[in-house]
Amino acid sequence: MTPQQEHDRDSRDLKILRLLDEGLSQQQVADACGVTRGPIAKLVRDIRKDEAENA
Repeated sequence: MTPQQEHDRDSRDLKILRLLDEGLSQQQVADACGVTRGPIAKLVRDIRKDEAENA
């Protein structure tokens, strides 16, 4: 993955997290970001896993 692709992915992930924090559903976030729910669900799972490991 190129640095630009990593940057784009990170920017997308931050937008997804911001929208989820605002209370939107995963489907609403997917529609707003033009992605499927799969990447959103994976992001949420990864964050929960990291939190559990670092608790």
